[in-house]
Amino acid sequence: MIAIFAAMNSEVRACLSALTGANERSIGGFPVIESETALICQTGLGRQANDAANALLAEISPRVLLSVGTAGGLSLGLRVGDIVFCGTVGHPLELDLVTGDDGLISSALETASGVGLRALRGASVTVDDVVWTPEDKAKLRDRGAPDIVEMESYWIGKAAAERGLPFLALRAVA
Repeated sequence: MIAIFAAMNSEVRACLSALTGANERSIGGFPVIESETALICQTGLGRQANDAANALLAEISPRVLLSVGTAGGLSLGLRVGDIVFCGTVGHPLELDLVTGDDGLISSALETASGVGLRALRGASVTVDDVVWTPEDKAKLRDRGAPDIVEMESYWIGKAAAERGLPFLALRAVA
């Protein structure tokens, strides 16, 4: 089973076409839509993703964890709609990075190319507060931040790493 984590309802809805025969339930107070092959957990924004991942992983044993959703572009070469498959995800207050599974990234890049999506391997920084303005994004870039900024992937990746599970963060630049 694949466990997919998305923060917002709109991000969850974007994944629903991949599920057939899905049922809704709650795990640890987080809404989950589950089929035989995958489930989607709506985490809410930010550090809530840590709680959602740990609650879900206490009840199920997926083979792969995905963190999906939108992100703000930091790299000046990115365009709205670009898909970034993250090789690394960091957090400004944490000492470690979490890494995306190389096999998952390669497969995702190949699939994206095959359907004509503009996609790349990149890196993300997970932050605790929304980064809206160009000035805030420039500050992150000036501090050496990577390609994109979002609020949940570090926490999902950390939960995956603690359990030895393959992980991939994939984000669409908004």
